Amino acid sequence: MSSVGNESSLQVKSKLVKFLNMVLLFVFAFIIIVPLLAVLSVSLKTPAEYATTNVLDIPKNIFNIENYGFVFAKSKMLTGFKNTVIIMLISLLLNTTLGTMVSYVLGRFKFKLRNIFLTAYVISALIPATLTQIAQFQLIKGLGLYNTMLSVILIYSAANVMQVYIYLQYIDKIPISRFSYI
Repeated sequence: MSSVGNESSLQVKSKLVKFLNMVLLFVFAFIIIVPLLAVLSVSLKTPAEYATTNVLDIPKNIFNIENYGFVFAKSKMLTGFKNTVIIMLISLLLNTTLGTMVSYVLGRFKFKLRNIFLTAYVISALIPATLTQIAQFQLIKGLGLYNTMLSVILIYSAANVMQVYIYLQYIDKIPISRFSYI
């Protein structure tokens, strides 16, 4: 009889926990979605409507995209998008290529300095990225690349420590027989 009572008690606790999880998820969703809706609502209002209504009020004309046209016409938004795409594509290509090459060499070949390189990667993973920003800035400025796309591409293309470890784990799982053709 007591085991039946324990099972029903566990079922009630399980349902209560699920209910509390759902309530918590809805609260967090509300906290995230309401500011986004407020920004969208304000972006669709005319300046006069914005001045006289609440932030969360629905705009009178939800198809009013004049503000977006104004932003794209008066700012360099399209130039920013173009620069972002160029930097992202080049950095992604270089970062992936360099990261896989470093990981392949460290993962497949046994050489004298291998452990030193792996230790250096572990030590560099312990250093917060914010501590290296001053050195990166001085290096970029010293190279004469300040305020250029190339400076951003170089910083983003540098082999990421965690990326190298993820690639190393992947390469270690590939059987050596797959590389026998080399």
